[in-house]
Amino acid sequence: MHAASRLRPLRATLERVAVFIVLAALWEWAVDIFAIKPYLLTEQFENWHGLLRTPTDWAPIAHSAWVCALYGVPALFAAYLVFLRRDVAGG
Repeated sequence: MHAASRLRPLRATLERVAVFIVLAALWEWAVDIFAIKPYLLTEQFENWHGLLRTPTDWAPIAHSAWVCALYGVPALFAAYLVFLRRDVAGG
């Protein structure tokens, strides 16, 4: 067995790690440059803590509500279109 064939899995692993490092750096760059962080779904989960504050902080809750709606409405519409094509009633 040649040394090159034994090192092939290691090389493939290192290449994948390098690709993921580059993708992570590009993601951070895109978040910073395009200011999309307030519109990511994961950021909205933190805003719902405004319901637990006294007095209630309604500004982040309202922002999260419409951002979540922007994610949910197209998904529900797509699900509705798929549901229309299915024969769920059996007739």
